[in-house]
Amino acid sequence: MGLFAVLSFLTFLIFRHSSKIFATTSGRDRATAQLLKAGQALRRDLEMIRSNSSSLRIGPVPASLGGGADSDAVIFLSAVDPTTQQAQTRLDGSPFWMRNVLYYGIIPLDYSQGIGQTMTGSNLGGYEMSCPTKQLVRLEVDQNPGNNPSDASSEDSLISNFLPLLTRPSAGTNSATRKTVASNLLSFRCQQFGPELRIDLRAVSIEEARKDKGFGSGILYDQGRYTLQHTFSVFGRN
Repeated sequence: MGLFAVLSFLTFLIFRHSSKIFATTSGRDRATAQLLKAGQALRRDLEMIRSNSSSLRIGPVPASLGGGADSDAVIFLSAVDPTTQQAQTRLDGSPFWMRNVLYYGIIPLDYSQGIGQTMTGSNLGGYEMSCPTKQLVRLEVDQNPGNNPSDASSEDSLISNFLPLLTRPSAGTNSATRKTVASNLLSFRCQQFGPELRIDLRAVSIEEARKDKGFGSGILYDQGRYTLQHTFSVFGRN
């Protein structure tokens, strides 16, 4: 009986250790998958843009929790026809702008469901860096449905004030024009340096972060133990 008790206890320890490893691996895999989904979507759209001020604008997303800005927002003109997925041009070969495309990172209305608690909000350099359940949303705005490349007056122009478009989503609110590209992100930053757009995406292995006593209010931006980062640059055309 004593030997059986010892073996049972060792089996329990092995099982608990294996469960911890599985939870850690699964959490990181899920975070990595969301970062890759966000990066692929951004690359696909941003590689087609023009980097001048009349075709692109970047700004912060207002704070949802009272701390810093949720993340960044980037809006740009796209010449890609949403139906044919082909780039449209004018007679002189320059892009014919078919629509506005907006990406923004934001804390969803039901953010606490993903972590089982509410957050107090934080501020690191003007940005919120404690809530790891932000969503990257992609929105299309067509100012002139049915616009025709042969008619310059039907071309879309850049929406300068995109703040009214930054609505907070909840589960199951995707539509044909507004979709959640990635979930459970910590941050989305987009900075412009001439023709270069530098993208910094971060996500958290929530299972690991939950063990931290500061989880819920602590800064998660550079926690190498469980915060993952995906950075890349896209060079727009002049």
